[in-house]
Amino acid sequence: MDEISLSGKTKIIEINENSSKTYFVAPEDFGLTRVSLPELSAKTPAENADILRRVFSGQPGPAADIISLNAGFVLCACNLAGSP
Repeated sequence: MDEISLSGKTKIIEINENSSKTYFVAPEDFGLTRVSLPELSAKTPAENADILRRVFSGQPGPAADIISLNAGFVLCACNLAGSP
């Protein structure tokens, strides 16, 4: 998987100039609820669009959680935020 998962643990490998660090994170580490993959999956492009509309309108839920979690990790990877 190329993103931080809400369905289980995710292995993280941080590579810096002179070192690397490997660790695992789980949704619960960030106060989020673990969900199954089907709960995060859409069957059609229309369902995907509907999910994004709900997220952008501020509706909480697994889709908003996974977007926020992954955005946070991107900000950390770009040194624009502190460690997760």
